[in-house]
Amino acid sequence: MNLNEELQKIKTYIQHRATKESIEEEFKQVGLTLVKSKSDHTNMRLTDAKALLNHSLIRIGFRSYWENMVQKEKQEDFFKNLIHKINTIIKNQGEFKITIPMLYLEFQKM
Repeated sequence: MNLNEELQKIKTYIQHRATKESIEEEFKQVGLTLVKSKSDHTNMRLTDAKALLNHSLIRIGFRSYWENMVQKEKQEDFFKNLIHKINTIIKNQGEFKITIPMLYLEFQKM
């Protein structure tokens, strides 16, 4: 689809995500110290690509960012292709699985 500009936007978006270390540093700058940390993950398994795009987690946390990364005139084709690719994975593997990282941080004022 000739999405070179969009690919750069996606790379920038991924690199901008917060890490445990960057969050800890932000809290440290306001006088808080990390006292407890727990990380885990959960899996989301879907059997329909449209269900993925309409899932509340995706709608609230990701969908608008994805739409903003793709030029308006390419969005319809982009999402059609995305749905087709995800449904192909589902057809071949029986599901589409996303691993969602979780992080709990507890801070204390020192």
